[in-house]
Amino acid sequence: MAKFQFPLEPVLSYKRSLEEMLQFELARLQQQAHRAREVRDALKRELEVRRTDLRALMGEGYLQVDEIMRHKRFLRRLTQQLQMQEAVVARLEAQVAEKREELLQVRQEEAVLEALKERQFRRFQQRLERATMQVIDESAIAGFNRRRAEEAERSARLDGA
Repeated sequence: MAKFQFPLEPVLSYKRSLEEMLQFELARLQQQAHRAREVRDALKRELEVRRTDLRALMGEGYLQVDEIMRHKRFLRRLTQQLQMQEAVVARLEAQVAEKREELLQVRQEEAVLEALKERQFRRFQQRLERATMQVIDESAIAGFNRRRAEEAERSARLDGA
């Protein structure tokens, strides 16, 4: 019995392994983006707390000018860190979006190959079914002809006897 072979099976296997790799990379990037957002959010909270503290201290009038300047430098550094972290988050989110798009493309290509494989398999089954029916028909015809020949031979023997 003939066995179905999809000629593009190596390509389909490659697409499957590529999809798995892209899923892994996407998960890794999503995790990095999540951590980067957590760091960004922590920096935002820290900045807000420090600003609130500085306003409170300035309102109480306990700080000297050099202390106020030191607090403001610290706030500037925190703001710079926050801006850098925002850039990191934006870069990672762009990479996540790009990886998602890449994964979607590979999945679509894989779906096309799967559909092609399924169509070719159905055609293979139809050809196999037709070939099987042809063998059955030929066997039935051969059996009919054999029985007819046997009957004719018997008839001839009976007529000659």
